Amino acid sequence: MATVEVESTELELPHRRFAALDLSWRLHEPLAGRAGRLHVFVHLLDGPGSVVRTFDYPWPDGWRVGRRVDHRVHLHQSALAPPLDPGLYALTLGIYDGEGRRWPLVTPGELVDRHEYRVTNVLVPPDSAGGPSFHFSPDWLASAPGRDRQVLARRWLTGPGHLRLSGLEGSGQVLLRLLLPTAGDRQELVITEGASQQEAVVRSACGDVEVRLAGPGSHDVVLPIAPGDDGDSCVVEITPNFYLLELESAERRAVSLEVLAWSAD
Repeated sequence: MATVEVESTELELPHRRFAALDLSWRLHEPLAGRAGRLHVFVHLLDGPGSVVRTFDYPWPDGWRVGRRVDHRVHLHQSALAPPLDPGLYALTLGIYDGEGRRWPLVTPGELVDRHEYRVTNVLVPPDSAGGPSFHFSPDWLASAPGRDRQVLARRWLTGPGHLRLSGLEGSGQVLLRLLLPTAGDRQELVITEGASQQEAVVRSACGDVEVRLAGPGSHDVVLPIAPGDDGDSCVVEITPNFYLLELESAERRAVSLEVLAWSAD
């Protein structure tokens, strides 16, 4: 159905870090019988072949035969989650629809399961020292379990708050995955008066970069970071225009931080 090319033959992924994987797709045939939205699955497998992390994402565009489509996938060991054991892991990928159907692909690696292909290796080093430390303002709740092997742990922000990166030895980038949630049965979504939808503004105080997120769902943000005027630290501010009100307890929650990782320039 498609040929997938991968630039890297091996990536290194220490704890609290992220790495970019560039994929190039050449679409050869239509996806007959496709049902629902198309997704790309990206799995990290240990030596015995068990899935230890996933980096799945929705196919970002229509499937049009003859096109070339380039994707960048961020692999990460989130600072919110426990570290992986050191060693060499296999990274596999494939495509599936809303009913779980998969299709054959041509890739640089071998077939490891039902239309699942090994495309590169990932090395987790034994020593993950280095990189900045992350500090949370008092507006963050304690760490809580995630929902799957894609989000192993999360932290909720109750209102405007910030993260401080300290111990910066140079410039780099920070990866944040932020969930703007929808209200459940026993919750009320409260949006700032005059606003038409949920939004959150993410701003790097040391790089003067601002990103505005709009609408419910997960949003990936990659912010450039450099040591500020006060030395080896930088503050990332997150300002939502909404909160979820728990109707029984009156507790508030706004944005959920689901991935937090660093990459040096």
